[in-house]
Amino acid sequence: MQGLLDEFNNTFCLETGQGSSLSEANMRLRYQVWCLENDYFDFSDFDESMECDEYDSRSVYAVVSNKYNHINIATTRIILHNKNKPQEKFPVEQFPMLRRHDRDYLLNVPREKVGEISRFCVSKSFRRRAGEKESTHGITPGRDSSHPSGKRNYSQITLGLFRGVFSICLQYNLEHLYALMEPALLRIIRRYGVHFTPIGPCVNYYGIRQPCLLSIESAREKAKTTSKDVYDFICAEQNLILPQQHTLWKSPMNRQ
Repeated sequence: MQGLLDEFNNTFCLETGQGSSLSEANMRLRYQVWCLENDYFDFSDFDESMECDEYDSRSVYAVVSNKYNHINIATTRIILHNKNKPQEKFPVEQFPMLRRHDRDYLLNVPREKVGEISRFCVSKSFRRRAGEKESTHGITPGRDSSHPSGKRNYSQITLGLFRGVFSICLQYNLEHLYALMEPALLRIIRRYGVHFTPIGPCVNYYGIRQPCLLSIESAREKAKTTSKDVYDFICAEQNLILPQQHTLWKSPMNRQ
């Protein structure tokens, strides 16, 4: 029986890095998901069909594409600390209701060891095939089971993005990650041993989001005891990937 890593590699390709073609692939897919599919942003505010902001200048990207039709289907980014202004806040840190205990804990962590998961999304065209139109992240509770037609691929995509997250953390020596996550996504990935710690109440930030914090070392240890298959896929260092030269594929809605 194939493990998650082999199943994923049979169909999908994961790439991480900061190159211009990979950042463009990320921004184009963000534009599709956040501007066209969900109306979180006004599409007319962005040129060349790319959603971007001030954090892209210090971000690293992960993009999942289909190996056979070369369509980009999922992406996320990790925002790094500002090297020129080390004390500049991450997006999550700008919310005033964060619990002081959790916020102050990171004051003792070097800023270069901290990042933030941002713009985590799976294209609706792919989620539609899997019956997962309700969320941007690609998994809905009760539907992440195996299916002979390959419809468990949507859970592989989401876990594949987390594989990209762990790969980036390894490359940049990140120890802690902030995130604003959909509560449903947090509940589901917790099943796989990836435990985020809530650090404040849910906020309305382009939908209901939970401010949270992930300890990379704790997540690795928890995943190892929860599911060896998931651990080998998203956490084991020998299976993580280094930055690659990305060939810019089309997003699903721009395919010709």
